[in-house]
Amino acid sequence: VEYNLTTRGRDLGAIIDAMAIWGAKHM
Repeated sequence: VEYNLTTRGRDLGAIIDAMAIWGAKHM
């Protein structure tokens, strides 16, 4: 199944990943 991954969706995923990484480093 191919999802309709728009640039907005990919950017949102990148933001979430960045927040998770930042949070882990600053815990």
